[in-house]
Amino acid sequence: MIARKRTRKRKAPGALMLTSLVDILTILLIFLLRAFSPQGAILYAAQEIELPESTSPEGVTEGDLVVALSEGGVTIGESPAAAREDLIAGGGLLVPPLSNALAAASGGAPGDRRVLIEGDRKVPFGLLYRVLFTCQQSGYQDLALAAVEKEPVPGGTP
Repeated sequence: MIARKRTRKRKAPGALMLTSLVDILTILLIFLLRAFSPQGAILYAAQEIELPESTSPEGVTEGDLVVALSEGGVTIGESPAAAREDLIAGGGLLVPPLSNALAAASGGAPGDRRVLIEGDRKVPFGLLYRVLFTCQQSGYQDLALAAVEKEPVPGGTP
């Protein structure tokens, strides 16, 4: 009878330690799953924009300033920045309404952020070039074009 009591005492603390270990591992697993992001930020294109396709491995990051260029005009995030008439009007490449909106969005340090431009396939290249020029003149040096990721062609160039 004495041996049975000793056996019970040895098994009881082991069961409690196993439960604590499982709890700790579960918490660590949840923390690691929340902290790990293999693809970077998720980008949602505006409804009226049809993005081109690309096989580039570079992804979207969290701090990107998203500028959407569609047939209707330019938006920065969710707010409109310039209408299509503003993009077409004027003799130079600089678009003043877009430049003012970019200055307001920069918060004083435009060089620290990357501008991700979502350009619709149907928008003429001249308008895209004016938007790129305006972003560069507003102090944003790191510019990127958003595209839909497609599978690379076997045997093709990366």
